[in-house]
Amino acid sequence: MLAYLYLSMLGKPVNYLIHFYIKNQVYFNFIIVSYGVILAIAYYNFKKIEIFILEEMIKKYSINDIRGINLEKYNLDWEKILSKSRFPFITTSLFFTIYRVNKKNVIKVLKRKYLKGL
Repeated sequence: MLAYLYLSMLGKPVNYLIHFYIKNQVYFNFIIVSYGVILAIAYYNFKKIEIFILEEMIKKYSINDIRGINLEKYNLDWEKILSKSRFPFITTSLFFTIYRVNKKNVIKVLKRKYLKGL
């Protein structure tokens, strides 16, 4: 009874959208869950690359923290770093955008992560 009251108050366009979602909820939920799985795998991939970069910085330059460091100034073997990636995407936590794995995007995501302090 209360549901009919809410649906009548929301109007016909919202009522149509709700019925459209209910009719196709399997497809919408599949897309949302699939994107969530892709985000989780991309985040794991990014953490693996980040740990490898940190290990390289400790080994070559004795730098323990990469916050605020311009990684382009250092001579890192980016082919070796990017070869650690087994999934073609990376992302940070709390962001819903995914990026392809390449040098420019790894540096961008690292800057974005440390800018937000995550």
